[in-house]
Amino acid sequence: MYMSKLIVGPGAKGTIDIDAPISGNVRAIAEAIGRRPEEITVAVLGEMQARMWPTQRAQVDKLAEYGFGEPERKLTLDDLIREDDVVFVATGITPGEPLNGVRCFRGGARTHTVVMSTEPRVVRFMDTIHALEPEAGRKGSQL
Repeated sequence: MYMSKLIVGPGAKGTIDIDAPISGNVRAIAEAIGRRPEEITVAVLGEMQARMWPTQRAQVDKLAEYGFGEPERKLTLDDLIREDDVVFVATGITPGEPLNGVRCFRGGARTHTVVMSTEPRVVRFMDTIHALEPEAGRKGSQL
């Protein structure tokens, strides 16, 4: 199921609100780190707020089974991570640092993903080619 999320680095912890307008959050982040709003381009993991977004009754039931009886409730990082053994995965959608965005080519796409785990303590970057239309490869493609 999808989850709405808002994540900032430690310098802006405590300044964001998932219910606030984007412009308000950008202004709050800029003020917290001593910048102008137009200088804000990239956020690095720090504080996180999220809200589950179930689209099926079975998902609502599964949330309740895991102790999330109120799907609309604003969640913090402490709500989402309850143990020391954690895996975090993110795939870049738009170009930026440290992840490249999705790059499409004839017949497929290329993605850049980071996988971080606490046990073992590993940060792994994956560069993946997705052959969405295998026949297009015979006609030539740009990677």
